[in-house]
Amino acid sequence: MAPLLSPVLYVKYGGVANTPVRVAFREAGLRPTRKGRRWLVQWGGILDAAALARLHEFQRVNHFPGTWELGHKGHLYRNVYNARRRCRAASPAAEAFDVVPRFYLLPRDYEEFRADVDRFPDRMYIQKPTNSSRGRGVRMVSRPDSIPRDAKDLLVQHYIANPLLLNGFKFDMRVYAAATCLDPLRLYVFPDGLARFATEPYSADKADLSNRCMHLTNYSVNKKSNKFVRQPGQQPHGGDPSGAGAGRHPRASDPSCSGSTCASAPLSSLVSQPPDPASECCGSKWSLRGLRAHLEERGLGPGWPAVWRQVCDIVAAAVIAAEPRMNTEFKMKVPHRNNCFEVWGFDIMLTDSFRAWLIEANTCPSLAADSELDMRVKGGMVSELMHMIGPVPYDVEVYEKTAEAKRQARLTGLPMAAGGGGKAGGGGGAGDDDPPGTSGGGFGGVVAPRTLQELDGVDFTDLAPGQLPDIVLEAEAEMARRGSWQRVFPCEEDPGRYLNLFETPRLNNMLLCKYYAQTSGVGSLAAGGTGSRSARSGGGGGGGGSEVLEAWRRPASVGRAGRTGGAAVAAAAGGGSRPSTREWRPGGGN
Repeated sequence: MAPLLSPVLYVKYGGVANTPVRVAFREAGLRPTRKGRRWLVQWGGILDAAALARLHEFQRVNHFPGTWELGHKGHLYRNVYNARRRCRAASPAAEAFDVVPRFYLLPRDYEEFRADVDRFPDRMYIQKPTNSSRGRGVRMVSRPDSIPRDAKDLLVQHYIANPLLLNGFKFDMRVYAAATCLDPLRLYVFPDGLARFATEPYSADKADLSNRCMHLTNYSVNKKSNKFVRQPGQQPHGGDPSGAGAGRHPRASDPSCSGSTCASAPLSSLVSQPPDPASECCGSKWSLRGLRAHLEERGLGPGWPAVWRQVCDIVAAAVIAAEPRMNTEFKMKVPHRNNCFEVWGFDIMLTDSFRAWLIEANTCPSLAADSELDMRVKGGMVSELMHMIGPVPYDVEVYEKTAEAKRQARLTGLPMAAGGGGKAGGGGGAGDDDPPGTSGGGFGGVVAPRTLQELDGVDFTDLAPGQLPDIVLEAEAEMARRGSWQRVFPCEEDPGRYLNLFETPRLNNMLLCKYYAQTSGVGSLAAGGTGSRSARSGGGGGGGGSEVLEAWRRPASVGRAGRTGGAAVAAAAGGGSRPSTREWRPGGGN
């Protein structure tokens, strides 16, 4: 149904909402509210089934039900293992799920763990509670015999003993990934993130296994060290501001580490102005942009595109492994296809041969900011995420009256009164009148395919924009607003790249991938088939994406102006809505 624009937009916070989140919403013109149903976006904890069932078509919440299939270490590793096991041994699909070091979930896998210890007595292990974060309960295993047979909810895995070192220090990468829909899956990665360093020079000597600041890269662990090197303007954590410790770790007293506090400039200027490259790779926390520059400047590794391709493959494999359970939860509890979105923090480590391994995925990644680097990376990520999602301003009273009128019309069989509203162009997912996942279905004047066999006969190149299904129009509008976000699925370089990894072939995934393959003329689906090449084969990072469909625009999207200028996705499908003047680019609000 078409929304009536609301003059005041609200965001509801539940639980922790850090400074970058609040600043991004405030500078976009949204006002916080604590209660009521007038909110447009809710940013907080995971909602229960009853709260999810009450969501309006245009409301957005920042968690999917079932997200712990990724965020819980035991579930994540189990899902990846099961996905690899169902694939034929040595097949490209099985290789695509080889993304985590070998692991054992105790107590279930205790006998296998002991057999591995007996075969390789010198092997190093690391143990982690399956449901913890910030390095709590994580320790190196110096004596495997010390792990009891009845240990509960414990993950033990092979330790990556040959990590890539920079200046002698171990580090990992915090990569932000976001899903804006589960069916069809629309998955993205943000090109900038954080490189987090240990504060003690690395040693593989077993005598140093108890040194957490050497072997763990968690910021929560290392910020307490007196050798932690702060970013410009970063708030102290009790350590020596200039103590870089042994080795060649950058020092806070270096000229490249001078700067002002993160509070000295609004988010808009931090995001829009190119940062000093030297400040991006300074201290115990770098940006991924700085890491890339550092590697390229020194000619290290196979090149950043090859590293980033691995990162995208890992994100895709992990989310697709969890997709069956998440999709089931979502369809049971959420009324509309686009009600939920989520951003995850993937922790990825490189070996000295530049092989990338997934360490864990964080359902609630820390978005706290105590430096300009944090504010720029995290604030910019949140701002561009919300612009890409494009929440639609609506009047809740008018919406509820129209929804009730539609319900009565459906029950009585009488036509709805004039002015009741029609479908919003991309506003929601499946409503009460539509099959799940169709959002009203279809192609204008053409029956939408409802089976994979029917989809085989569809040629999208013969369809006018007005005949395209809603899921294509939504994806295209979202692609036009994506900013710096890079789409992982459907893959920009080859839309069919990951299709063979799904446990269940879903019609909406196939439809969207076939559309992009046919209209771009590239990839394994371009000729109309539904096959896919291995997720581990070839390719570079990033990509140009698909051309915007000018014939369709989302109604009054709360979005910043596009990167090339102009109002972002403003006019309603079918007409009527005024373009929004609010922008998600920081500083664009009223």
